[in-house]
Amino acid sequence: MQIKKYISAWNNLHASLRLYQFLCVVLAALVIFMHFQNKQIMDEQKTILIPSHLKSKVSVSNDSANPEYIRIMMKYFVGLLSNYTPYNIDKRYMEFYSFVEEGMLPELEKQLDLRKSKVKKIGITQHFIINDIYLYSDQKCYIEGKAKRFVGSEMIAHENRFLKISYNFSNGEIYVQGIEELSGREFNAAVRS
Repeated sequence: MQIKKYISAWNNLHASLRLYQFLCVVLAALVIFMHFQNKQIMDEQKTILIPSHLKSKVSVSNDSANPEYIRIMMKYFVGLLSNYTPYNIDKRYMEFYSFVEEGMLPELEKQLDLRKSKVKKIGITQHFIINDIYLYSDQKCYIEGKAKRFVGSEMIAHENRFLKISYNFSNGEIYVQGIEELSGREFNAAVRS
């Protein structure tokens, strides 16, 4: 009688172990399935921002954003690049470099280092006022504005400036690929076409 109880308990133990093994395999399969499902959802995810000073929603996905977001970022980039004093130009450009695509950084650093040394040497302060921003589907942005330059309290220049900024998106973040200053004629030809 004892042997039958022992064998019965042993069989029950084996059966419960098999059941636990089966449940572990099922749970592992579900975890793997959920991983791939979450990855797919994350790839399709959009972040929608509603800042208080905007009238519309701003959305950003992996490789695109709506025009309002691009305009905000272009204003920010132009502010970092074109509004400076000899005392803050290093910090502003360092912040801007974090938005530059890695392959373009050495070339852009060289270009902006020349400007930094001139600004520090002469003591130039510049204020840039954006008049208009033109966005194009080929991930280029044309910006028209006025730059006021001062040395001390004396204004040395008040001129129209035209910029072309190339950008792209990677993993939901915007990166600058290049910046070019254009003449009025080049700007008009690019905007009108």
